[in-house]
Amino acid sequence: MKPRRAATILCALLATQSAAMPRSANRSPKREASSARQRRFYDRGCLFSPEGRIYQVEYASKAVERGSFAVGVLGPRGVALAAVRSAGLRATPEPLLSPNWCERVHRVDGRIWCVACGVVPDATTLLRALREFAAEHRKTWGEAPPVEVVAKQLSRHAQKLTQRAGGRPFGAAFLLAGFDEGSDAPRLFKTDPGGTYEACEAGGFATAGAAPDDVLDALDAADLADADGAALQRAACAAAFDAAVASPPRGRDGARASDVEVCALDAAGGRVLKDDEVRALFDAREKSREAPE
Repeated sequence: MKPRRAATILCALLATQSAAMPRSANRSPKREASSARQRRFYDRGCLFSPEGRIYQVEYASKAVERGSFAVGVLGPRGVALAAVRSAGLRATPEPLLSPNWCERVHRVDGRIWCVACGVVPDATTLLRALREFAAEHRKTWGEAPPVEVVAKQLSRHAQKLTQRAGGRPFGAAFLLAGFDEGSDAPRLFKTDPGGTYEACEAGGFATAGAAPDDVLDALDAADLADADGAALQRAACAAAFDAAVASPPRGRDGARASDVEVCALDAAGGRVLKDDEVRALFDAREKSREAPE
């Protein structure tokens, strides 16, 4: 066989084998690499993916969901806010904790209080912006801002960052509670990192952070429509303590009184319960759990 003819036959055989190979085997790695690069592109900022999702907002919401539990219980004449402290603070021995020190419950202005959930530095930045807004509102209008106006301002401020391609939304959510000036009707709102807010009706509750289903079921079963201030505090504390038991810090089981912060609001104003008051609620809860049915 002549060399030229042999070379021609060899080329024909190689071409036939290449054509017989499945196209998926040749192109799937390339497609997977392209899909991964596309996903990383939309991960870099607040951009709509082809599916209509904004991944950075979803990640911020997950940061809130993984945070410590917080609850707000709304009654006909008051509100009770309770929050589980961070894992690092709960792991600290009680003798080393500052008395009556608040980590998550804060006063915004006048009769408006809040619980910050999620990434602490992000929540601190938003809280500072809220206080500046409330002070400017007082200076301009001569009165405290309504609670819903504060919730709307917070949501507007959070939503602005979702419109910047290179930005990152705040990984924080808030439970805002209080009274409008000249009104005795309590208000409770919940905000999220995406820039939306929702109101809670009397007899209802709002939660943020990680909580087991049985805690939410207990809140659903509670009769809060006619609850007074003491009953609201007991309901909020019970939910917070149950959530603390479900997620103990490393090296410790169960919950202790110093794991929870509580704020009580009524028409006269709001205040953070002192350590001995929270301990009394904790002891009462423990006795009720140990009592035979």
